[in-house]
Amino acid sequence: MNQYPLWKNLLVAVVVALGMLIALPNLFGKAPSVQVSRDDGADLIDTTIEQVQGQVEDAGIGFVDTYEEDGRLLIRFDDVQQQLRASDLLRES
Repeated sequence: MNQYPLWKNLLVAVVVALGMLIALPNLFGKAPSVQVSRDDGADLIDTTIEQVQGQVEDAGIGFVDTYEEDGRLLIRFDDVQQQLRASDLLRES
C-alpha cells in the first residue's frame, strides 16, 4: 500500500525522467573529427572546402564524412590516429 501522496510520486518520476534525459548524451561515444575554419571568422568558400578534402585524400587518410556547419568544415574520421595525421597535415599546409 502506497502511503505517499500522488504529487510526491509524480515529483519523483519527473526528477528521474529529467535525470535520464540529462545523462543521455553520455551514452554516445565521441567521434574523432577535425574542424577547419578561417582565421578571420568568415565562411569557407567551396574551393577551399574541396582543396582541404583533396589534401586529406591525397595523403591517404580515410575519413567517414565531411560537412559544413556555420561556415566551418568538419571532417569525421574512424579513429584518433587518422584524426591526428589529418590535423598535422592541415596545420602544415
